[in-house]
Amino acid sequence: MGIILDTSVLIAGERRGEGVQAIIQRVLTTHGEQDAALSVVTLVELTHGIYRARTDADRERRRAFTQELRRDVAVVPVTAEIAELAGRIEGEQAARGVSIAFEDLLIGAAHEIRCGHTQRAALPVDSRPVRGAGSKLIAYT
Repeated sequence: MGIILDTSVLIAGERRGEGVQAIIQRVLTTHGEQDAALSVVTLVELTHGIYRARTDADRERRRAFTQELRRDVAVVPVTAEIAELAGRIEGEQAARGVSIAFEDLLIGAAHEIRCGHTQRAALPVDSRPVRGAGSKLIAYT
């Protein structure tokens, strides 16, 4: 059992000047003690942010933060099981008229698989609840 950290939660903490361990501790305080991990998709999004930085100082701060994450937090790859679940969730939600960003589908599916479809994910406050195979992704502040 564990929790997948959403990219926006990590970015918000980094922008507040928090280190990786402080962010993880805050998430675990809110959601209970469990293993924290991140999707490989989050690494893509964070690396994208490194190269979009406007200043060298921002770029280096983001690079250091991402390296700290890679060192301290397990990275969950996108597997065939995750891909199939993401496709299922996307199809079910599209049938209801709900559109979900591709990255969020993969991160949410990774969370559902990692947590046995019963736990909650740390997601941004403005995220809509997403229901897939029985789990609920909830807001984290």
